[in-house]
Amino acid sequence: EARDAVMRGKSLNDSLLAFAGKSKLTPQTADLGRFVQAWAPFVRRAIPSRIKIEIGVDEGIPPVLIDAAMAESCLLNLALNARDAIEGSGTIRIMLSVIEREHPSGGPPQAWVCLSVADTGSGVPEHLHEQVFQPFFTTRSPGQGSGLGLSRVRGYLEQIGGFVTLSSRVGKGTTIAMFFPVSPVDTREVEGDVPATPAIPEKRKKALVVDDTPAVARVVARMLASLGCDTLIAANGKEAREIINRESGLDLLISDVVMPGESGVDLACDISKTHPSIRIALMSGYSQEKLSAGEGLTEIVFLAKPVSRAQLKAFILTLPEPMP
Repeated sequence: EARDAVMRGKSLNDSLLAFAGKSKLTPQTADLGRFVQAWAPFVRRAIPSRIKIEIGVDEGIPPVLIDAAMAESCLLNLALNARDAIEGSGTIRIMLSVIEREHPSGGPPQAWVCLSVADTGSGVPEHLHEQVFQPFFTTRSPGQGSGLGLSRVRGYLEQIGGFVTLSSRVGKGTTIAMFFPVSPVDTREVEGDVPATPAIPEKRKKALVVDDTPAVARVVARMLASLGCDTLIAANGKEAREIINRESGLDLLISDVVMPGESGVDLACDISKTHPSIRIALMSGYSQEKLSAGEGLTEIVFLAKPVSRAQLKAFILTLPEPMP
C-alpha cells in the first residue's frame, strides 16, 4: 500500500509538472505513423470488444519531435477517455494526418501533424469544453478518475510547441486532436546521450542556441554537445543579447527564424554587425533565397529543417581555427 501511495504521488506530481510545462522531457525525432501502428495492439487490448476501433494513418507524415513516454501516456489517456465515454457499443477512431492551420495564439498558417482520437460516446456539454483541460476536473463519478489526464496532454503539447483542441456534441461524441509541430531538428543520428567524437577536438567551441520552444532548444544543444561544443540556451532575442554581452568567447549562434517578437532574421542581422566574430546559422523551413532576399544575410548559414547532427557538424567545420 505504501508503494502504491508513492507511485500515485509520483503520477500526480508528473501530471502537475506537465500541466505547468515543467516536465523533464527527452525529445527525439520520430515517425508518428510508426508510433501509432506500434501502439495499436496495446490500445486494442485496453478497449472492450463491444467498441470498434478504427485507425487511419495518412501517407507522407513528416517527422515530429516527441518524448516517447509522454506521447504514449497521452495517446493511452485519450483512448481510455473515449472508451469510458461510450456506453454499450460504439466506435473509436484514431487518425493521423497533416493539417495546415494557424496556432490558436496566432501566427501564419503552417503544417501540423495531427493525431486525433474520436468517439461516438456521450459527448461533453459546450460550457465544459475549456474546463476539461484544467487539473482535477473530471466528468466521471467520484473515484473513477483523477481529472489530470487532459491537463497533462495540454501541458505536454504546449511544452513542445504544439496544442490540443476539443470538439464535442452531447449525444454525438467527442474528438480530441493533438497538434504536433513538424520537427525542426533530426535527432535520429544521435545515439542516446553518449557524446560522439567531437568535430573540433583541438578546442571546444562555445555556442548559443536561440529557440522559443524549450524542447527544441535542448535537442539542438545536445547535438552540439556531442560535437564538442559548450552550449548556452536563450528563448528569445532579448535573452540572447544578454548572454552575448555577458559571455566572452562565443563562437557561434544558432537561431530559429520564427519566434514571438523579434525574428531570428532581425537578431542575426543585428548580431552580425555588433559581433562580427560570431558565426551565425538560422534554422528555417523556408528556402535560403526567400529569406535572404533583400535582408543582407549573405554571410549567414541557413540550416534547412529538420536540422540534423550532420548539418550542425558541417557548420562547425566552417569555423576558423584560432591562430597558434
